[in-house]
Amino acid sequence: MPNLLAFVPGPATVMLIKQSAKGSRRNASATVAGIEAGIAFWGLAAVFGLTALLVASPVAYDILRIAGAVFLINVSNPKASAFAISFLPQLARLPGHTPG
Repeated sequence: MPNLLAFVPGPATVMLIKQSAKGSRRNASATVAGIEAGIAFWGLAAVFGLTALLVASPVAYDILRIAGAVFLINVSNPKASAFAISFLPQLARLPGHTPG
């Protein structure tokens, strides 16, 4: 399933095409760097315990959920970030936790 999602263009692809169409390789490279930095940030957040915090604290989960909704309303639907937030935490191994 994740492989199929990689082929579906999302807003990151649209933004990259728009920056490339402007004719500047520098703009396109900066766009790619920004997209990848965002994905890396969410992946690291999942690895370093954001997932455990959100599972343990309903208040923290609600705060992040509301902040995420506000972000999505302002920026549209960043598919790559949504994928990283929803899929990558499933790969994290919590100490003392055995998958069921």
